[in-house]
Amino acid sequence: MAALVCNFPKPGAQPALMQHDEVVTFFHEFGHVLHHLLTQSELASFSGTSTVRDFVEAPSQMFEEWAWSREVLDLFAAHHKSGDKIPDALFNAMVASRSFGRALATQRQLFLAMLDLEYHSRGTPLNTTSVLKEVQNAFDSFPYVDGTHFQSSFGHLVGYEAGYYGYQWALSLSRDVLTRFKKEGLLNTATAQVWPMACPGCCSSHGGITNSCATSGIVDWVSFGSGSSICPPALLPPPRNNSAYRRFDLRGCLDTNTPSDWLDLPNPAPRRLLTPPDACLCP
Repeated sequence: MAALVCNFPKPGAQPALMQHDEVVTFFHEFGHVLHHLLTQSELASFSGTSTVRDFVEAPSQMFEEWAWSREVLDLFAAHHKSGDKIPDALFNAMVASRSFGRALATQRQLFLAMLDLEYHSRGTPLNTTSVLKEVQNAFDSFPYVDGTHFQSSFGHLVGYEAGYYGYQWALSLSRDVLTRFKKEGLLNTATAQVWPMACPGCCSSHGGITNSCATSGIVDWVSFGSGSSICPPALLPPPRNNSAYRRFDLRGCLDTNTPSDWLDLPNPAPRRLLTPPDACLCP
């Protein structure tokens, strides 16, 4: 059983009309529901969204793409009075504007990931606001504003525990699998039926019980797609007395060619790896 509790408009004097970004959010959360309901696992504690934490956002972020498909939107998105479908000009404008600000959004995700890692890596006691200022000034285009305390509203600090980086990692995974769905059709039932047979670990039927099984499930997931865009997750919190950052590129792979002053604070040191660098699927 699964239920979504969402803060969407409710009907009243006016119809409950949703903005497109709310539709995308609904598809994202429904992706979690599908992951939960369609899992086949021997142990409930390793089923559905109880999978490895840096994979859990992959199905949900992939399912967002269905909310950007004209074919899918035409199945339900219509003017509440006329019943007309979304005009072509409006749909094309939505798609064209989708990438606006994407680099800044990605940069902010990296800032949040690093802030999460630092809070869970450094020794205690520590001044969380000082760490926030240090990390934001190193990773964000917008410098820290004195007197602010963003960390008090960073809800994912509790629950994800140093795993917020999984959003960007899982996004890479979802984009890889999406290559096949886009090639063969988002509503292609044959492709959808091949998916769980091609990668049983995707739905935690095998993944999550041990590190090796979890990694094989992720590799199965990637092999369903193009299989060439990402490698297994590389970041884990370092020992508590080490507050350095590890360089990595936006695909999640170790980047040995990155200049030392690009993503590092002073005294860089490698973080421990889930998988050795030569196991990466990246070219």
